[in-house]
Amino acid sequence: MFKVKALILMIVLSQVAQSIQVSPAFFTLLDVRLGENYPIKKELIIFNESNDSVEYKIDVSGITLDKVILEGYLPLPSGDFLSVEGEGTFIIPPRSKLSREMFLSIPCGVSYYNQAWEANVRVSSGNSTFRTAVTTRYFIETPSSPMRKRHSPSGELAVAPSSISLSSDSPKAEFRVYNNSGNSLELELFVFVPISKDGLTIESTPGWNFRPELLSAIELDKSTISIEPGKSKKVRIKKTRTTNIDGEVLIMISSEFYNRFIRVFVERTP
Repeated sequence: MFKVKALILMIVLSQVAQSIQVSPAFFTLLDVRLGENYPIKKELIIFNESNDSVEYKIDVSGITLDKVILEGYLPLPSGDFLSVEGEGTFIIPPRSKLSREMFLSIPCGVSYYNQAWEANVRVSSGNSTFRTAVTTRYFIETPSSPMRKRHSPSGELAVAPSSISLSSDSPKAEFRVYNNSGNSLELELFVFVPISKDGLTIESTPGWNFRPELLSAIELDKSTISIEPGKSKKVRIKKTRTTNIDGEVLIMISSEFYNRFIRVFVERTP
């Protein structure tokens, strides 16, 4: 009898798990508009591949279920910043799909510039006893703005600006790192290009490509910094040699608890 019950349980769980397919599983939005409520150019599509009608539930949050954030991003501060049309519980007929628009509504303010957030849309189905879920991972970056010593962007670890351009005419730049946490932070700074981890990576800016060849052309004046709670520090960056290609690299600011990155666009030497 035990084996029969176990087999039935496995079949039920298998049917529930197979009934959830969601697209897109992940994407990145850059330079999102602030102070507006508007649909993004991507729809959440949920597929029911089973032979039965299935009830689904949608939830939006800023933290992944396993609390693992893609390195360089912070959790979305509020689930209200990202919403799904008709969010809640609904039923999809067998062998069919449902599409819903997704909306961004991020307040306008100095603190919301220079942000890189990870948001999750969780789609679940099943009953109170056996329930399974699929969680998407969406990456949202707000516009870059100049650094301000007295006005920090939000987030435990913040940077400004979040993007920098270097060229022959402007080979030097500065950025500021802010510690908004309650602890002193020991930070490591380095220039890098990202690699895929479990199918996920920081995406390059449209129109640009990450170029490992440019890593040796960029120099930071500090490789480590210590910042007390509520304080900030300035870091300088410069292009050290001529380059024959355009490309993008990243500066990672890394601590034991938080990580942030800055996009650096390097223009070729005329």
